[in-house]
Amino acid sequence: MKEHSDIDLLTALMQDDELAFTTLYTRYQPSLFEVCMKYLKNEDTAHDVVQSVFMWVWENRKDLTIDTNLRSYLCTTTKNRILNLLRHENLAIQNDYVYAQERLSDQSWLEKMQHEGQLTRLRELIKQLPEQRCRICEMKI
Repeated sequence: MKEHSDIDLLTALMQDDELAFTTLYTRYQPSLFEVCMKYLKNEDTAHDVVQSVFMWVWENRKDLTIDTNLRSYLCTTTKNRILNLLRHENLAIQNDYVYAQERLSDQSWLEKMQHEGQLTRLRELIKQLPEQRCRICEMKI
């Protein structure tokens, strides 16, 4: 089937022809993987994206309506998956940043409370001093 056109392969694919699917995969997997590597710089993630594109093609083979040539369609689909993945990763990074900032502010609050607790204890101890020393220490706080 390697000599068949994309249109012939798509027609066969829509009729559940696994050999047509395998031929399309063999024909376009290397170039889609290259596109993924260009943007993702990670082989495992690139393989995952390419696999998800071809899984989607197989699962939706009955409903495929491709108005452009197949190569363009697959490249666009792959790039969209890459963008969705990057958006998701960016959102995860933002959420981690917000969480870290909240933790930092929680620690600052805790440190402040500990400091205030120490000041309260210090004031209690100062009140036990003679009156003159007590006034001098309070003026310094």
